[in-house]
Parts: sequence; C-alpha cells; structure tokens
Amino acid sequence: MLYDRRPCQPFCRAPDKRDFMEYEPAKTANDFYKSYDPMVGVGTAAILLLFIALLTAKSFLRWTIKQWRMRKYIRRREKQQQKAAKKLVTIVGEANELTKPSQPIEQQKHPPNGNIV
Repeated sequence: MLYDRRPCQPFCRAPDKRDFMEYEPAKTANDFYKSYDPMVGVGTAAILLLFIALLTAKSFLRWTIKQWRMRKYIRRREKQQQKAAKKLVTIVGEANELTKPSQPIEQQKHPPNGNIV
C-alpha cells in the first residue's frame, strides 16, 4: 500500500516538537529559562492591562454620556408634560366657564320671550 500504518497507530506517541529556527534549541526547562527575559512577560501583561483599561474607560464614558442624555431627556419630558397639564387645565377650565351659567338659574333675568339667556 501507499501509506502503511505503523503497528502502534492509535497509541503512538507524537514526536517531540523541534524548533528549527534556533541553532541550539532548548531541550529542558532549565535550558529554556536560562535565556528567558522576564520583561517579555511583564511587557505583555502591561499591554493587555492597557487594552483592558482602554476598553473599560471607553465603555464607562459611553455609559456616562448615555445616562446624562437620558436624565436630560427625562427632565425635558417632565417640563413638557407639566406645560401640557397646565394647558389642559386651562382649556378644561375655560370650557367649564363656557358651559356653566354665570348666575344661578333662579337669579337669571328672563327676556320677554321667556327663555333663559
């Protein structure tokens, strides 16, 4: 066959990864950490922290602006509702003034034809 399976196929151990970019790759943990610079990790953490802080600040600023606009809208809406309520009271009051007689019926003067004015 073109591709023969090895006898240990499902349980074969994967070969160790070799880094061919380096001339002498680290073979143990001590070899790896011998040339390790801790500032790489600190710099990566600082960049991630800066990114998270930027996103947090941006979100907080958007939320603050949204809340400020919402409060401004609510105040303006309350003023409009108060004006509308006052206008409605005035209109209803004027309508009541037009519909109710100015004098009690007994005291109203009757014209010659007998109808109440």
